[in-house]
Amino acid sequence: MRTLIGILILVAIALNCSAQRTTRKNLKLKEVADTTIVCDTLRNADTHIIEISGYDKPLNSKKETFFATNRGESTIVSIGITLNYFDNQKRQLHKVSKTINCSIPPGETRLLSIPSWDKQNSFYYHRSVQPRRQATPYSVTHSIDFIVISK
Repeated sequence: MRTLIGILILVAIALNCSAQRTTRKNLKLKEVADTTIVCDTLRNADTHIIEISGYDKPLNSKKETFFATNRGESTIVSIGITLNYFDNQKRQLHKVSKTINCSIPPGETRLLSIPSWDKQNSFYYHRSVQPRRQATPYSVTHSIDFIVISK
């Protein structure tokens, strides 16, 4: 009985191992419609096109979050933003410029996030929940460097 099962297994394997032709003849290239997105970059963007609000970074967070609202007439696909961080005495702690890829249709709002500048978790945004342990509050200002829109 075992030899019969063994022979059947070998026959099944031999049948499955037969060569299969994978090349095809007479292939023709089809015309594909151009689906390129036409983008326009707005340098020194008007502040009325995009509104940044709701910034937050609790003490132990690895990222900073904020809302971006598109006030324009085209979809925003990328935002260049510069953030300045200050302590309570208005001394600059840090400055960072980021490019954020996104998709914000006209009239809509999206939650965006970037990695936190505070690698040691010793600072918190002054409007966030005040932590139980000792930490330094900070404030932040932003400026929009550029906006990329799709048409």
